[in-house]
Amino acid sequence: MWKETLDNQTGTDSRFTKYSVLTFLFICGLLLFNHEMWRDELQAWLIAKDSSSILNLFQNLKYEGHPYLWYIGLYVFSRFSDQPFAMQLFHLIIATSVIYLFVKYAPFTRVQKILFMFGYFPLYEYGVISRNYSLGFLLIFAFCAVFQQSRNRNNLLVLSGILFLLSQVSAYALIISIILGLMLVFDALIDTEVRKSLSKRKWIVFTAISIFIFGIIISVLQQLLPPDSSSNAAGGWRLAIDFKEMGRAFTIIWKAYVPIPKFRFHFWGSNIIRNHLLQFVLSSLFFCYFLLLFVRKPAIFFLYTVGTLGIVAVSYAKFYGYIRQHGHLFILLVACLWLSAYYPDKKIRLKFIDSLSSVCSKYKDKVIILVFATQLIAGIYAGGVDLLYPFSGGKATAQFIKDKQMQDMLLIGDDESAITVAGYLNKKIYYIRGGRVGSFVTWDKKRVAVWEKKQKLDRQEVISIAKDQMRRHKKNVLLILNYQPAVPASVTEKSEYHLVMIKEFTGNIEPDEQFYLYTLKHDQL
Repeated sequence: MWKETLDNQTGTDSRFTKYSVLTFLFICGLLLFNHEMWRDELQAWLIAKDSSSILNLFQNLKYEGHPYLWYIGLYVFSRFSDQPFAMQLFHLIIATSVIYLFVKYAPFTRVQKILFMFGYFPLYEYGVISRNYSLGFLLIFAFCAVFQQSRNRNNLLVLSGILFLLSQVSAYALIISIILGLMLVFDALIDTEVRKSLSKRKWIVFTAISIFIFGIIISVLQQLLPPDSSSNAAGGWRLAIDFKEMGRAFTIIWKAYVPIPKFRFHFWGSNIIRNHLLQFVLSSLFFCYFLLLFVRKPAIFFLYTVGTLGIVAVSYAKFYGYIRQHGHLFILLVACLWLSAYYPDKKIRLKFIDSLSSVCSKYKDKVIILVFATQLIAGIYAGGVDLLYPFSGGKATAQFIKDKQMQDMLLIGDDESAITVAGYLNKKIYYIRGGRVGSFVTWDKKRVAVWEKKQKLDRQEVISIAKDQMRRHKKNVLLILNYQPAVPASVTEKSEYHLVMIKEFTGNIEPDEQFYLYTLKHDQL
């Protein structure tokens, strides 16, 4: 049975919705357009912008290891403007739409909604930083909003369509898409009323299941990497039992629910609690609390348990990830809380468990406010620091190159760090690793064939490569590096090298996005 009406205190009138959305739009827009994008944001934009057709886009994506939906959206926007601003505008529309769905349809109190809106993930990680994850956020909330409109799944095709799109966003969105689909199946198996309703519409059920499965297959195929991929995602799976790493993977629950960073300049990706054992204990407490909260709602219990453990398992077996991936646990939690409002409680035979669940339910609103409040603290801090200081030095580096009219020099960069500068310059450069000209990096074996074991090149290697390209193209060189190349002990630096640093761009939030510009002039050789 679905909960037909919500408590009046959770209802949201149109005025509250309008002003909430407009306030978020203003604040997120202010932060987003002040934000200096980094390589991961601009890599996606450059792939979309520099693809001559949809087919060419798909060809350029084969080494990315991501489904294509986000890139297709970027491709469409890049037909109207070739400036990165267009991607940020697209992302702001998505982030604001997330808030609209949440404020208008989610069964939370106004206080909870306000706390959520300006929390870390809606405002900053999936609001200010332009990545594909926000699109998954939107589709998950769209699923929740559509789900509540039908008691007997008259909108099953719409739900399957949303799950199809969700599976095309990212690997983590695919996991949640699968779990949401399985929840629908599980619910039909245990709810006689739903099962009877669906039995009368077998062709609709068959079509919906086909769409769902087709989406999974397409997503998996898009994420398969070629044999010559150099991406970190091309690595194998950890199948051996390692309790230490399992415990470490489990700590991402805490990091997702309470993403308060260390209060320092380089805050991004950090957590205020450093001790892994304490993180594990707190993660366990949160996990057990929500298990008990949802245990009397079997479908939601299934969704939360399998979904959370599934994401943790991927973190252990494949890729530990960063805060941007861990945040999917928070999205899943919010979706579970949202959907749980439409399910009645069922008695648990074990009275002890049933009593504990009742206690957890009694404190549910307070716990939600606690979690959302910690998210708010993290969101305010992250947004504030990003507003005051540059996130990446790439934008300032590109502007300096333009101001000094150096963009027509032979631009040479070392690997993916230079993507940021290429994106803001809207210009192709020569990438040392891979030995080719382009705007984005291609993650194939050619990229690491020569320098596979080296994270940074020394001064002699940089000069050798730069000289070779300079003689070939008969142009002065501008080197774009995110490190200062070391001088080998066997080399005495002399004027004959003619490598001169002209400017450095440091003091940004992401330390790997600081830049050093060097010149090497053809007329001195």
